[in-house]
Amino acid sequence: MAKINFGGTEESVVTREEFPLEQAREVLRNETIAVLGYGVQGPGQALNLRDNGFNVIVGQRKDSKTWEKAVNDGWVPGETLFELEEACDRGTILQFLLSDAGQIAAWPMVKSHLKPGKTLYFSHGFGVTFKERTGIIPPTDVDVILVAPKGSGTSLRRMFLEGKGLNSSFAVFQDATGKAREKVIALGIGVGSGYLFETDFKKEVYSDLTGERGTLMGALAGILEARVAVPDDLFYLAPVYHRAHRNFVHRDFLKNSFFFGVKRGSQYIYLFSNLFYQFFDLGKGSFNNNRIAVHIFYF
Repeated sequence: MAKINFGGTEESVVTREEFPLEQAREVLRNETIAVLGYGVQGPGQALNLRDNGFNVIVGQRKDSKTWEKAVNDGWVPGETLFELEEACDRGTILQFLLSDAGQIAAWPMVKSHLKPGKTLYFSHGFGVTFKERTGIIPPTDVDVILVAPKGSGTSLRRMFLEGKGLNSSFAVFQDATGKAREKVIALGIGVGSGYLFETDFKKEVYSDLTGERGTLMGALAGILEARVAVPDDLFYLAPVYHRAHRNFVHRDFLKNSFFFGVKRGSQYIYLFSNLFYQFFDLGKGSFNNNRIAVHIFYF
């Protein structure tokens, strides 16, 4: 594993040179990867895995727009495209890519299909990190892992088609089989990651809530439109930037972000400046449980 120094902090990084695609295919050769959810991250990860030669199926609610999108992307009903429950039954690796609220709703069904030795995969660690509140408590006899691309599923797919890779973080929450680490790295390579940075579920959640959903979704637009005074001849910058930011970024990132960037309008900066105090007890480094209901309601 390569060591790279970022501003004085040494990070452990897995590269595609040291863990090539052929090795990833070998690690997962007997696995059926079920991508559950075809909304934000699902299409990019599923298509990249398929194009990289892995055995992939998609689970999605039938008669939905995303079911139609999956069909248009080449997934075949009854062969590679199934209802969520059937995909859970068929898959040995369950990529749980529903929204946070969707994961909570679907968890009892998904859990019933987590037989010993299976793998539960996330791209956002909220449900597991705050499992006492969400109810997402994995069985002890399955592997629980995370690969979190540092960008939207659209970016992941676009860069893959350009022959590039989007960096991702990865983590192992639970290693029941002794093979969780090699599986998570293989999946990270398979979905199209460039570099893979090791983290843990809790750090991924905290950085995501503050960085993506606070700063990227709320503060950037808010700084320009709600709090920054600019000369008259430059005033067009704020609405033009905000429109592009809203239409592109909000479309391609998780629904969670609308709370910060759309639902509260001119309160962007207020939300951002109070984000740590509303969501985190900084002194104790813990999540404010009173705010989880708000998170789930809006997301």
